[in-house]
Amino acid sequence: MNQDKILKSLQSEEKSYTQLKLELTSKLTPELKPAFSSATLAKHIKELLATREIEPAIQNGKRVYKLGDKGIINLGDIMLAANYLKNIKKRGGIIQYDYSHLEGSIVSSSLPWGISSHLVMDNDLKNIKLLTREDVADIEELIFNKIKHNIKNEKQKGISKGNFQLGINVDYVQLLESINADSLEYYAIMSKEEGNLLSKIDDDPESVTSEDIKRLESLREKTYKKIRNKNKHS
Repeated sequence: MNQDKILKSLQSEEKSYTQLKLELTSKLTPELKPAFSSATLAKHIKELLATREIEPAIQNGKRVYKLGDKGIINLGDIMLAANYLKNIKKRGGIIQYDYSHLEGSIVSSSLPWGISSHLVMDNDLKNIKLLTREDVADIEELIFNKIKHNIKNEKQKGISKGNFQLGINVDYVQLLESINADSLEYYAIMSKEEGNLLSKIDDDPESVTSEDIKRLESLREKTYKKIRNKNKHS
């Protein structure tokens, strides 16, 4: 995953070690700890150079890194949902076809539908109740109604073929971290000042002061306190 982040960072432009360090080690976890250490960055750059996924180059007299041919290919795979499916299959994962009662029920009623859902998961997750068939039917209904609303003013004549897939990959371990951190609720009530400080860390990490970090810690604690108080009364 960390090597993927380096490849994605180099997708837009060549970057020096210092630029990569500023960009990647400035990312913070919910506990305000670096998500990407300098030692980890150096280790992965060395490995990516060895596999020729990235290559050294000179830009304005300075050493920079750019995507190698293999890195470009791998980056394409990283961005494809098919790559996740391939890896799950390699690990002996499970595929459950037609994982919603909705399609079968509607089609058996001699009505068109057009949405098929299949669930693919790692074998380790098979005994965990992640999504029921009813949950997936609810998701299909949401997609149906969203598309119905979005295309109401679109011209629909002349289209004889047109399939598309919506790829949603769920990293179960990371999702658990997100649930424990109340990420969705936190993001919804995060203050504008906190958002501005986080943007500053992302956009210009060199300008971030110790006072900024202290203020961010204070704001983060206030936001989590709001969530805790809300949960007490719910």
